[in-house]
Amino acid sequence: MSWGVDAFEPAVAVPRLLERIGERLGTAGHEASEALSEHTSAAAVGLRRSVGDKVGIEAAAGSSPHVPELRDTAPQVGNHTAATDLATLIEQRSAQLGLDTPARRALEAGLFIDRPLLEFGVVSGHPNPELLFGQAEWAGYLDARAFAREYGEGELNPDFIAELHRRAAGFAKPEIAGKFRSGSMIGVLPEELGDAEIAAIEANPLLRYVPGGTDQFPRGGIEYGAHATGSVEEELRSLSKWYNDQRAGPGYDPYRLAAELEQRLVAVHPFPDYNGRVSRLLMNWSLERDGLSPGLLEHYHDLTSTPTDWADVVRRGSATYDTIANRIARGADVDPVAAFRLEGAVERYRMIERILPPLVSGGQQRIGAYRSIMATLRGW
Repeated sequence: MSWGVDAFEPAVAVPRLLERIGERLGTAGHEASEALSEHTSAAAVGLRRSVGDKVGIEAAAGSSPHVPELRDTAPQVGNHTAATDLATLIEQRSAQLGLDTPARRALEAGLFIDRPLLEFGVVSGHPNPELLFGQAEWAGYLDARAFAREYGEGELNPDFIAELHRRAAGFAKPEIAGKFRSGSMIGVLPEELGDAEIAAIEANPLLRYVPGGTDQFPRGGIEYGAHATGSVEEELRSLSKWYNDQRAGPGYDPYRLAAELEQRLVAVHPFPDYNGRVSRLLMNWSLERDGLSPGLLEHYHDLTSTPTDWADVVRRGSATYDTIANRIARGADVDPVAAFRLEGAVERYRMIERILPPLVSGGQQRIGAYRSIMATLRGW
Protein backbone atom coordinates (compact mmCIF):
# COMPACT_ATOMS: atom_id res chain seq x y z
CA MET A 1 0.00 0.00 0.00
CA SER A 2 1.37 3.40 -0.97
CA TRP A 3 0.41 6.32 1.23
CA GLY A 4 0.85 9.80 -0.16
CA VAL A 5 1.49 12.73 2.16
CA ASP A 6 -2.04 14.05 1.71
CA ALA A 7 -3.71 10.65 2.03
CA PHE A 8 -3.37 9.97 5.72
CA GLU A 9 -4.01 11.45 9.14
CA PRO A 10 -0.93 12.55 11.12
CA ALA A 11 -2.18 10.64 14.18
CA VAL A 12 -1.82 7.43 12.14
CA ALA A 13 1.01 8.42 9.85
CA VAL A 14 3.53 9.70 12.37
CA PRO A 15 3.65 6.53 14.51
CA ARG A 16 3.97 4.41 11.39
CA LEU A 17 6.73 6.63 10.02
CA LEU A 18 8.60 6.43 13.31
CA GLU A 19 8.14 2.68 13.34
CA ARG A 20 9.56 2.41 9.81
CA ILE A 21 12.64 4.43 10.74
CA GLY A 22 13.04 2.46 13.94
CA GLU A 23 12.91 -0.81 12.04
CA ARG A 24 15.50 0.36 9.51
CA LEU A 25 17.86 1.52 12.25
CA GLY A 26 17.38 -1.50 14.48
CA THR A 27 15.06 0.21 16.98
CA ALA A 28 11.95 -1.56 18.24
CA GLY A 29 8.92 -0.28 16.36
CA HIS A 30 6.75 0.07 19.46
CA GLU A 31 9.34 2.36 21.07
CA ALA A 32 9.36 4.55 17.98
CA SER A 33 5.57 4.75 17.92
CA GLU A 34 5.37 5.76 21.56
CA ALA A 35 7.53 8.78 20.74
CA LEU A 36 4.49 10.47 19.17
CA SER A 37 2.81 11.12 22.50
CA GLU A 38 5.68 13.05 24.04
CA HIS A 39 8.89 13.99 22.20
CA THR A 40 10.80 14.20 25.47
CA SER A 41 9.59 10.82 26.72
CA ALA A 42 12.07 8.04 27.38
CA ALA A 43 10.98 6.28 24.18
CA ALA A 44 11.59 9.37 22.06
CA VAL A 45 14.98 9.92 23.63
CA GLY A 46 15.74 6.24 23.06
CA LEU A 47 14.88 6.46 19.39
CA ARG A 48 16.81 9.67 19.02
CA ARG A 49 19.79 8.16 20.78
CA SER A 50 19.57 5.07 18.56
CA VAL A 51 19.57 7.19 15.42
CA GLY A 52 22.23 9.40 16.96
CA ASP A 53 24.46 6.41 17.59
CA LYS A 54 24.20 5.57 13.91
CA VAL A 55 25.32 9.03 12.79
CA GLY A 56 27.77 9.75 15.57
CA ILE A 57 25.69 12.30 17.51
CA GLU A 58 24.77 12.26 21.19
CA ALA A 59 21.33 13.45 22.33
CA ALA A 60 20.38 14.42 25.88
CA ALA A 61 16.91 14.09 27.38
CA GLY A 62 14.93 17.32 27.40
CA SER A 63 17.58 19.33 25.57
CA SER A 64 18.41 20.36 22.04
CA PRO A 65 21.86 19.14 20.98
CA HIS A 66 24.22 21.95 20.08
CA VAL A 67 24.80 22.29 16.35
CA PRO A 68 28.32 23.64 15.81
CA GLU A 69 29.29 26.06 13.10
CA LEU A 70 30.57 24.70 9.79
CA ARG A 71 33.98 23.28 10.54
CA ASP A 72 36.95 24.56 8.55
CA THR A 73 39.67 21.92 8.46
CA ALA A 74 41.91 23.66 5.93
CA PRO A 75 45.46 24.74 6.75
CA GLN A 76 46.76 28.28 6.68
CA VAL A 77 47.51 29.36 3.11
CA GLY A 78 50.14 32.02 2.61
CA ASN A 79 49.59 35.05 4.83
CA HIS A 80 45.81 34.86 4.77
CA THR A 81 43.46 32.85 6.92
CA ALA A 82 42.33 29.59 5.39
CA ALA A 83 38.66 30.55 5.65
CA THR A 84 39.18 33.70 3.57
CA ASP A 85 41.19 31.87 0.95
CA LEU A 86 38.71 29.02 0.79
CA ALA A 87 35.72 31.33 0.46
CA THR A 88 37.43 33.15 -2.41
CA LEU A 89 38.40 29.92 -4.12
CA ILE A 90 34.89 28.48 -3.74
CA GLU A 91 33.41 31.65 -5.25
CA GLN A 92 35.83 31.57 -8.20
CA ARG A 93 35.44 27.88 -8.97
CA SER A 94 31.67 28.03 -8.54
CA ALA A 95 31.55 30.80 -11.14
CA GLN A 96 33.73 28.74 -13.51
CA LEU A 97 31.39 25.76 -13.16
CA GLY A 98 28.17 27.79 -13.45
CA LEU A 99 26.98 27.06 -9.91
CA ASP A 100 24.98 30.25 -9.57
CA THR A 101 21.89 28.96 -7.70
CA PRO A 102 21.34 26.73 -4.65
CA ALA A 103 19.82 24.05 -6.88
CA ARG A 104 22.82 23.99 -9.21
CA ARG A 105 25.18 23.82 -6.25
CA ALA A 106 23.17 20.94 -4.79
CA LEU A 107 23.26 19.06 -8.09
CA GLU A 108 27.04 19.48 -8.34
CA ALA A 109 27.35 18.41 -4.71
CA GLY A 110 25.58 15.18 -5.68
CA LEU A 111 28.71 14.25 -7.66
CA PHE A 112 30.78 14.71 -4.51
CA ILE A 113 28.59 13.78 -1.52
CA ASP A 114 26.81 10.46 -1.08
CA ARG A 115 23.29 11.01 -2.32
CA PRO A 116 21.41 9.90 0.85
CA LEU A 117 23.41 12.33 2.97
CA LEU A 118 22.96 15.17 0.48
CA GLU A 119 19.22 14.57 0.22
CA PHE A 120 18.85 14.48 4.00
CA GLY A 121 20.66 17.79 4.12
CA VAL A 122 18.19 19.25 1.62
CA VAL A 123 15.16 17.74 3.38
CA SER A 124 16.25 18.97 6.81
CA GLY A 125 16.76 22.51 5.52
CA HIS A 126 20.54 22.69 5.79
CA PRO A 127 21.50 26.15 4.48
CA ASN A 128 24.47 24.86 2.48
CA PRO A 129 24.23 21.12 1.85
CA GLU A 130 27.27 21.27 -0.40
CA LEU A 131 29.33 21.94 2.77
CA LEU A 132 28.28 18.75 4.58
CA PHE A 133 31.84 17.42 4.41
CA GLY A 134 33.24 20.82 5.41
CA GLN A 135 34.38 23.92 3.58
CA ALA A 136 37.89 22.64 2.90
CA GLU A 137 36.58 19.45 1.25
CA TRP A 138 34.16 21.37 -0.96
CA ALA A 139 36.89 23.82 -1.99
CA GLY A 140 39.23 20.98 -2.91
CA TYR A 141 36.54 19.19 -4.89
CA LEU A 142 35.64 22.34 -6.85
CA ASP A 143 39.30 23.06 -7.57
CA ALA A 144 39.84 19.55 -8.92
CA ARG A 145 36.57 19.57 -10.89
CA ALA A 146 37.35 22.90 -12.56
CA PHE A 147 40.85 21.67 -13.39
CA ALA A 148 39.43 18.52 -15.00
CA ARG A 149 37.08 20.65 -17.11
CA GLU A 150 40.00 22.81 -18.25
CA TYR A 151 42.12 19.75 -19.04
CA GLY A 152 39.39 18.69 -21.46
CA GLU A 153 40.69 16.59 -24.32
CA GLY A 154 44.12 15.95 -22.89
CA GLU A 155 45.18 12.29 -22.70
CA LEU A 156 45.00 10.41 -19.46
CA ASN A 157 48.36 10.10 -17.72
CA PRO A 158 49.72 9.70 -14.16
CA ASP A 159 50.59 13.39 -13.86
CA PHE A 160 46.97 14.42 -14.55
CA ILE A 161 45.70 11.89 -12.01
CA ALA A 162 48.19 13.09 -9.38
CA GLU A 163 47.25 16.73 -9.99
CA LEU A 164 43.57 15.95 -9.52
CA HIS A 165 44.45 14.38 -6.18
CA ARG A 166 46.69 17.28 -5.19
CA ARG A 167 43.84 19.71 -5.73
CA ALA A 168 41.12 17.52 -4.17
CA ALA A 169 43.10 16.84 -0.98
CA GLY A 170 45.18 20.01 -0.87
CA PHE A 171 43.12 21.99 1.62
CA ALA A 172 41.87 19.31 4.01
CA LYS A 173 44.87 16.94 3.95
CA PRO A 174 47.85 18.76 2.41
CA GLU A 175 50.30 16.23 3.85
CA ILE A 176 49.10 13.56 1.37
CA ALA A 177 48.05 15.77 -1.56
CA GLY A 178 49.36 14.38 -4.83
CA LYS A 179 51.46 11.70 -3.12
CA PHE A 180 51.26 8.04 -4.06
CA ARG A 181 50.94 5.33 -1.44
CA SER A 182 53.72 2.86 -0.71
CA GLY A 183 52.98 -0.83 -0.30
CA SER A 184 49.56 -2.45 -0.40
CA MET A 185 46.54 -1.23 1.56
CA ILE A 186 43.69 -3.11 3.19
CA GLY A 187 40.30 -1.48 3.64
CA VAL A 188 37.93 -2.66 6.38
CA LEU A 189 34.46 -3.49 5.05
CA PRO A 190 31.57 -1.79 6.88
CA GLU A 191 29.23 -4.73 6.30
CA GLU A 192 29.38 -8.38 5.32
CA LEU A 193 29.29 -9.12 1.61
CA GLY A 194 27.25 -11.64 -0.32
CA ASP A 195 28.69 -14.32 -2.57
CA ALA A 196 28.20 -12.25 -5.75
CA GLU A 197 29.97 -9.25 -4.21
CA ILE A 198 32.89 -11.37 -3.05
CA ALA A 199 33.10 -12.92 -6.51
CA ALA A 200 33.29 -9.44 -8.09
CA ILE A 201 36.24 -8.57 -5.85
CA GLU A 202 38.05 -11.84 -6.51
CA ALA A 203 37.57 -11.41 -10.26
CA ASN A 204 39.54 -8.16 -10.13
CA PRO A 205 43.23 -8.87 -10.78
CA LEU A 206 44.32 -6.02 -8.49
CA LEU A 207 42.25 -6.98 -5.45
CA ARG A 208 42.13 -9.67 -2.79
CA TYR A 209 39.15 -10.36 -0.55
CA VAL A 210 40.08 -10.66 3.13
CA PRO A 211 37.65 -12.96 4.98
CA GLY A 212 35.97 -11.62 8.10
CA GLY A 213 35.62 -13.04 11.56
CA THR A 214 38.77 -11.51 13.04
CA ASP A 215 39.20 -8.61 15.45
CA GLN A 216 40.88 -6.56 12.74
CA PHE A 217 38.39 -7.45 10.00
CA PRO A 218 35.12 -8.49 11.66
CA ARG A 219 33.15 -8.20 8.39
CA GLY A 220 36.02 -8.72 5.99
CA GLY A 221 38.25 -6.41 4.01
CA ILE A 222 39.69 -5.60 0.59
CA GLU A 223 43.42 -5.58 -0.10
CA TYR A 224 44.26 -3.09 -2.84
CA GLY A 225 47.22 -3.66 -5.11
CA ALA A 226 47.53 -7.22 -3.80
CA HIS A 227 48.54 -8.65 -7.17
CA ALA A 228 50.14 -5.58 -8.73
CA THR A 229 53.19 -6.39 -10.85
CA GLY A 230 54.83 -2.98 -10.59
CA SER A 231 54.88 0.31 -8.72
CA VAL A 232 51.86 2.59 -8.38
CA GLU A 233 53.25 4.81 -11.13
CA GLU A 234 53.63 1.78 -13.42
CA GLU A 235 50.07 0.68 -12.69
CA LEU A 236 48.81 4.19 -13.53
CA ARG A 237 50.79 4.23 -16.77
CA SER A 238 49.23 0.89 -17.69
CA LEU A 239 45.76 2.19 -16.80
CA SER A 240 46.32 5.34 -18.86
CA LYS A 241 47.46 3.37 -21.89
CA TRP A 242 44.43 1.09 -21.65
CA TYR A 243 42.05 4.05 -21.43
CA ASN A 244 43.67 6.08 -24.22
CA ASP A 245 43.76 3.05 -26.53
CA GLN A 246 40.12 2.22 -25.81
CA ARG A 247 39.00 5.76 -26.50
CA ALA A 248 41.02 5.97 -29.72
CA GLY A 249 39.42 2.80 -31.04
CA PRO A 250 36.08 2.51 -32.84
CA GLY A 251 32.74 1.65 -31.31
CA TYR A 252 33.49 1.98 -27.61
CA ASP A 253 30.64 2.49 -25.13
CA PRO A 254 31.40 5.81 -23.34
CA TYR A 255 29.45 4.79 -20.24
CA ARG A 256 31.26 1.46 -19.97
CA LEU A 257 34.61 3.16 -20.57
CA ALA A 258 34.02 5.79 -17.87
CA ALA A 259 32.72 3.16 -15.44
CA GLU A 260 35.70 0.86 -15.96
CA LEU A 261 38.10 3.78 -15.60
CA GLU A 262 36.55 4.53 -12.21
CA GLN A 263 36.61 0.88 -11.13
CA ARG A 264 40.19 0.33 -12.24
CA LEU A 265 41.55 3.42 -10.53
CA VAL A 266 39.88 2.49 -7.24
CA ALA A 267 41.35 -1.00 -7.55
CA VAL A 268 44.84 0.46 -8.04
CA HIS A 269 44.16 2.70 -5.01
CA PRO A 270 47.17 4.88 -5.76
CA PHE A 271 46.78 7.32 -2.85
CA PRO A 272 46.54 7.03 0.92
CA ASP A 273 43.07 8.64 0.79
CA TYR A 274 40.62 10.30 -1.64
CA ASN A 275 40.82 7.41 -4.12
CA GLY A 276 37.03 7.21 -4.54
CA ARG A 277 36.72 10.95 -5.01
CA VAL A 278 39.48 11.12 -7.63
CA SER A 279 38.09 8.07 -9.43
CA ARG A 280 34.67 9.72 -9.74
CA LEU A 281 36.25 12.98 -10.90
CA LEU A 282 37.95 10.98 -13.65
CA MET A 283 34.73 9.12 -14.46
CA ASN A 284 32.85 12.39 -14.93
CA TRP A 285 35.74 13.90 -16.88
CA SER A 286 35.52 10.93 -19.25
CA LEU A 287 31.73 11.21 -19.62
CA GLU A 288 31.90 14.93 -20.37
CA ARG A 289 34.67 14.38 -22.94
CA ASP A 290 32.11 12.32 -24.83
CA GLY A 291 29.41 14.97 -24.55
CA LEU A 292 27.52 13.15 -21.80
CA SER A 293 26.32 14.34 -18.42
CA PRO A 294 28.24 13.32 -15.29
CA GLY A 295 26.85 10.54 -13.14
CA LEU A 296 24.71 11.24 -10.08
CA LEU A 297 25.23 7.75 -8.69
CA GLU A 298 22.68 5.87 -6.61
CA HIS A 299 25.47 4.14 -4.64
CA TYR A 300 29.25 3.77 -4.60
CA HIS A 301 29.46 -0.04 -4.66
CA ASP A 302 31.97 -0.03 -7.49
CA LEU A 303 34.33 -2.80 -6.43
CA THR A 304 31.54 -5.18 -5.43
CA SER A 305 29.81 -4.81 -8.81
CA THR A 306 30.68 -6.49 -12.08
CA PRO A 307 31.92 -4.14 -14.84
CA THR A 308 28.61 -4.57 -16.66
CA ASP A 309 26.51 -3.82 -13.59
CA TRP A 310 28.66 -0.83 -12.67
CA ALA A 311 28.36 0.56 -16.21
CA ASP A 312 24.58 0.36 -15.81
CA VAL A 313 24.79 2.30 -12.53
CA VAL A 314 26.85 4.99 -14.26
CA ARG A 315 24.45 5.11 -17.21
CA ARG A 316 21.47 5.56 -14.87
CA GLY A 317 23.36 8.15 -12.88
CA SER A 318 24.01 10.22 -15.99
CA ALA A 319 20.32 10.05 -16.92
CA THR A 320 19.35 11.09 -13.38
CA TYR A 321 21.68 14.08 -13.59
CA ASP A 322 20.05 15.05 -16.90
CA THR A 323 16.57 14.84 -15.41
CA ILE A 324 17.42 17.06 -12.45
CA ALA A 325 19.38 19.52 -14.60
CA ASN A 326 16.37 19.89 -16.89
CA ARG A 327 14.14 20.71 -13.91
CA ILE A 328 16.59 23.34 -12.74
CA ALA A 329 16.77 24.87 -16.21
CA ARG A 330 13.06 25.68 -16.09
CA GLY A 331 13.65 28.71 -13.89
CA ALA A 332 15.86 30.38 -11.30
CA ASP A 333 13.19 29.83 -8.63
CA VAL A 334 13.62 26.03 -8.67
CA ASP A 335 15.09 25.16 -5.27
CA PRO A 336 16.94 21.95 -4.29
CA VAL A 337 13.78 20.40 -2.82
CA ALA A 338 11.92 20.78 -6.12
CA ALA A 339 14.96 19.84 -8.20
CA PHE A 340 15.38 16.51 -6.39
CA ARG A 341 11.61 15.94 -6.02
CA LEU A 342 11.80 15.82 -2.23
CA GLU A 343 8.55 17.62 -1.37
CA GLY A 344 6.96 14.49 0.10
CA ALA A 345 10.07 13.67 2.11
CA VAL A 346 10.10 17.20 3.53
CA GLU A 347 6.50 16.83 4.74
CA ARG A 348 7.30 13.54 6.44
CA TYR A 349 10.48 14.93 7.94
CA ARG A 350 8.59 17.82 9.53
CA MET A 351 6.36 15.35 11.36
CA ILE A 352 9.29 13.77 13.18
CA GLU A 353 12.15 16.26 13.00
CA ARG A 354 12.15 16.79 16.77
CA ILE A 355 13.29 13.24 17.43
CA LEU A 356 15.86 13.02 14.64
CA PRO A 357 19.46 14.00 15.35
CA PRO A 358 20.72 17.32 13.94
CA LEU A 359 22.86 17.19 10.83
CA VAL A 360 26.34 18.49 11.60
CA SER A 361 28.70 19.60 8.85
CA GLY A 362 32.29 18.43 8.63
CA GLY A 363 34.01 15.27 9.78
CA GLN A 364 32.92 11.69 9.18
CA GLN A 365 29.29 11.03 8.25
CA ARG A 366 27.45 7.74 8.79
CA ILE A 367 26.10 7.26 5.29
CA GLY A 368 24.30 3.99 6.05
CA ALA A 369 22.09 5.65 8.65
CA TYR A 370 21.09 8.43 6.29
CA ARG A 371 20.40 5.90 3.54
CA SER A 372 17.96 4.13 5.88
CA ILE A 373 16.27 7.36 6.94
CA MET A 374 15.92 8.66 3.39
CA ALA A 375 14.57 5.33 2.15
CA THR A 376 11.77 5.75 4.69
CA LEU A 377 11.16 9.44 4.09
CA ARG A 378 11.14 8.98 0.31
CA GLY A 379 9.45 5.64 -0.08
CA TRP A 380 6.92 5.31 2.74
